[in-house]
Amino acid sequence: MAARWYNGLEKAIGALERFPYRCAIALETRGSKHQFRQLLYGRRPHVYRVLYEIDEPNKAGRVVTIRHGARDVDPSLG
Repeated sequence: MAARWYNGLEKAIGALERFPYRCAIALETRGSKHQFRQLLYGRRPHVYRVLYEIDEPNKAGRVVTIRHGARDVDPSLG
């Protein structure tokens, strides 16, 4: 079961390669120098937030962190 979950997460992150702007900007980074976007993965109550940043000049993306969705927003990301 864990392998299936992990493979699904990997596939969801991989799909960002084609559509990196499809996910919303994370609330805690709005108005800051680094704007991270958030991909929500899973089903309640097991939803995870994948925070990632888009490097437009290099046509790349970088996953910053993966956290359980029930955790408080991290103000240090802003």
